[in-house]
Amino acid sequence: MPTIESSHRQLLNEYSKQNFTVIGRILEDIQNEFNEIQIKKGVWPSLNILKDYYEIKAIYLAKEGKLIEFGQAIKDVEALYEAGINDGKEILDSKQKDLMFGLYLMYLLATNQIGKFNLKIEKIDYKTRMGNPFFAVPARLGLCLTEGAYNSINLAENDLPTPYYKPFMNSLKESIKNEIAESLEISYRAIPVNIAMKKLSLKNNEETLAFGNKRGWILKGNEFLVAGKGTNFDDQKMPTLALASGAERVLQPLNTEQSLKRLFNYSSHLERIV
Repeated sequence: MPTIESSHRQLLNEYSKQNFTVIGRILEDIQNEFNEIQIKKGVWPSLNILKDYYEIKAIYLAKEGKLIEFGQAIKDVEALYEAGINDGKEILDSKQKDLMFGLYLMYLLATNQIGKFNLKIEKIDYKTRMGNPFFAVPARLGLCLTEGAYNSINLAENDLPTPYYKPFMNSLKESIKNEIAESLEISYRAIPVNIAMKKLSLKNNEETLAFGNKRGWILKGNEFLVAGKGTNFDDQKMPTLALASGAERVLQPLNTEQSLKRLFNYSSHLERIV
């Protein structure tokens, strides 16, 4: 049976080659070795070995898109960093620390933990926050959510500092699309496919049809029947406001993005209260 030290060397070697298939197996081996130590009350490895194990485990889970498992793994990383502080001084050196914190921020956004996200990111000074790409991307995404600028979230995908952010971006975009879809279902009985594509920021007609099918929407001609209690999108009469001059001004309907902005703000306030 390999020792933790030999498994650790193998883990670093495979990580340098980004061989994640092998990395997954080595992580399991090391976890089994940890279990043996706990059962036999043996000597735990050094903080540096633990650091490499937990950091690479978090990266592996992020890459695989296993967000639930990642949530626990990144908390283990954070706890290890805290254990590596003695008398206010960091005794545990890590070149991956910015990446780890950035992944944590992306995880909080992807799981709609906006209150906790705000608390975490406010601990970083503004210059570092916007100058470090690992922090700048989640900072901009958080701002986009607050302002309801959901198209900008799609554009931010081109600026990811690491491919490990991609699964969190996908989860975040999926959550936003589902929130918008729920608003459409409440507001309309039917909505044209091209309008749904625009509101959901989908790329093409095929992607829109697939999304509608997943939501259980019924395609009738060039419209989705979304089973809402509102009016048909094309039949909706714009409300007007009578002016003092006798003229009328058309009032624009409440934008779905504005509704979602309030939802995210409400979620943020709730988390702070809890």
